[in-house]
Amino acid sequence: MYRHKVVTNSGETFEFTERNIFDFGRVINPDYTIAEGVKGGLIHRDDAGDLWWQDFKKNKGWFSVRKLSEGEVVAYNAVNVLGGFAHSGIRM
Repeated sequence: MYRHKVVTNSGETFEFTERNIFDFGRVINPDYTIAEGVKGGLIHRDDAGDLWWQDFKKNKGWFSVRKLSEGEVVAYNAVNVLGGFAHSGIRM
């Protein structure tokens, strides 16, 4: 597991946890509140190519919370390309 703190050129700070989960693959989660009452989540790319934070609720399943800000996209892409598991495959 890696913890990343990314500061963008605009001065925004974002923190992420990056993990390589056995039989699943690489996951990058935010270490901050993405919406009221929602800390963490996963990223989903919609049909238009926009990135959204998603959350999971037991009786609701996965649902979109909000679109990533421009700063979040920059920070996430930095972790995605430069992170500790950037070139890792799925471990089985």
